[in-house]
Amino acid sequence: TLTGSQVAFYHFVEPDQVTLSFQAWSTNTAERMCSAEVPGRHYPVAHAGIWADCISQRRPVVHNARASLPSRKAFPKGHVPVTRELVVPVMRGSGIVAILGVGNKATDYTEHDVRTVASLADLAWDIVESKRAQESLRGREANFRAFFESMTDMIVVTTREGRILDTNSALAQRLGYGPEELRAMTVLDLHPAALREEAEALFAAILCEARDTCPVPLLARGGQEVQVETHSWFGKWDGQDCVFTSAKDLTTEREAQQSFLRLFQTNPTPMALSCATDSRFHDVNAAFVATTGYDREDVIGRTAEALGLFVDGGAQRDVLEQLQASGHIQDAELQIICRDGSRRDGLFFGEIVRDHGTDYLLTLMVDITERKQWETRLRQNEERLQSIFRASPA
Repeated sequence: TLTGSQVAFYHFVEPDQVTLSFQAWSTNTAERMCSAEVPGRHYPVAHAGIWADCISQRRPVVHNARASLPSRKAFPKGHVPVTRELVVPVMRGSGIVAILGVGNKATDYTEHDVRTVASLADLAWDIVESKRAQESLRGREANFRAFFESMTDMIVVTTREGRILDTNSALAQRLGYGPEELRAMTVLDLHPAALREEAEALFAAILCEARDTCPVPLLARGGQEVQVETHSWFGKWDGQDCVFTSAKDLTTEREAQQSFLRLFQTNPTPMALSCATDSRFHDVNAAFVATTGYDREDVIGRTAEALGLFVDGGAQRDVLEQLQASGHIQDAELQIICRDGSRRDGLFFGEIVRDHGTDYLLTLMVDITERKQWETRLRQNEERLQSIFRASPA
């Protein structure tokens, strides 16, 4: 290692600051030097040895003559004897989130060792946070896919040439086509044969952005026509240009509305419905309330500008104008101010939806605050680690 230590360990510190979560020993420690049994994944700081003093003292601790310390505890059976040790806490905000310890260097630990281990500990925590953020992002992506699949409106994703790339389960179930059949079809195949020429002309108009709807009925596998209300917009799917089309089955409009409200309220991602004409909030879901800290009654009937919800009001107005002009937005990065004054970073998606003849702005925010924070810290610590290696003797 950079410090010449023979043993090393890494523990998480729980938010209560009195519980340790055992994570790992170094490979050399676990395989060659220590056979002591781990006392469970969690155990109190009070039961730990003097190496845990870094938690109560909230600073690195160095024991270069450990055997002479009167407060030391006996090692458990199978534990490697420790003659010297250096343990540093990892601070985030006002709390300690982890500790990194090394031991049994051949010579005394120095201030240079303290700085080196502290930098490594910070970098290790940033890696932990990055993995957690990636897992969280994968979870949000899974939430989006679940939302996509659970929508009662039929969704079809096509290339600009009309080849079907994907559909949600609502379309397959309502029209009766299997996944393999759909992948071999074009969007025109979803319409009755007698009306495909009309549908082709309308799709061409959509590509030219002359319109965004296609009132031609869809064709179920059994030959039944399904009257729909459609809305199309452009985007990306797996990195390629595509056309998204949502189709509302007008025969089940009431059921679709009720289902949408359930999905809207229970979705774990903050969502809002605003009036398209004056941008006043019409409804927000529970995740919006939990994220922003505003009560629903504080929001309904007011605008985001009146609430002071966005850090950059100008950027928010630009996104709003884009949504009102084009009917949709995606990947719009904005920062919000919560009721307690804290700030959250988000990617905003939205589209215009119609309910009983009234247009609403449906917006969704994917919270990327943690991802932005760990990206910044990881970049900073990579620079610090490079500086450490440059400063270390060859």
